[in-house]
Amino acid sequence: MNRIRWMRARFPGSIRRIARQFQASSFTNESEQGFVVDRVRDDYLEARYFERVSFQQSVTDPFGNVFVMDRLEFREVDFTLTKAFPELELRMAPRALRGFSSALLKASDFTMELEQHPVKLSKWVAGIERQLHSKVSIGSAIASGIELEGGARAKISIQSPNDVRPGLAQLIPKHPFELETIEIEFEYDRARHKAVLSTDSTLRYGTKMPDDVLSILRSSFEATRAAKE
Repeated sequence: MNRIRWMRARFPGSIRRIARQFQASSFTNESEQGFVVDRVRDDYLEARYFERVSFQQSVTDPFGNVFVMDRLEFREVDFTLTKAFPELELRMAPRALRGFSSALLKASDFTMELEQHPVKLSKWVAGIERQLHSKVSIGSAIASGIELEGGARAKISIQSPNDVRPGLAQLIPKHPFELETIEIEFEYDRARHKAVLSTDSTLRYGTKMPDDVLSILRSSFEATRAAKE
């Protein structure tokens, strides 16, 4: 499954200036980490961040003999950076982004401001429905922040062959909750499509999703900024 995650990344100067700063921190055969800039335009750049990681791995044979092998791994973050919201798009990024984030800050001479952008999933779904001019079905969801008596808080997972929202309304009618992760299904161009949306601004989708459908999901996410503000 493919994965995209969006973050805020505000920085002074132009895209071409930040591209030159990335190029000054290029990844080479000798470096432990660095950037490879693939494409630069006035309004965006596409680049990759690489981190070289050396470690040892032990293997035990059937006779109890332990063999230690030196391993080398290259961790990659494929990303697009723009001046418009959401400024930073990460594709198939690893969960741990500390090295990547530190490299971005260092390459920008610590002038870049990086932050998470939590999104309200109901707003994202509403934006998708506006662009599709049809309803989106939520087949499964994780709802959190459910306040119970005695200060207890609950998180539940729910599935439905149709849409989970009526079931959630029936199950917890008097309790506020937040949708944490949802799987949506919708029709576009006479085909059914599925995607998983999360409050950490992550989109997961299958390998066969058309580019125009992906564009709808992306632009609907961009519209959540105005809805949030």
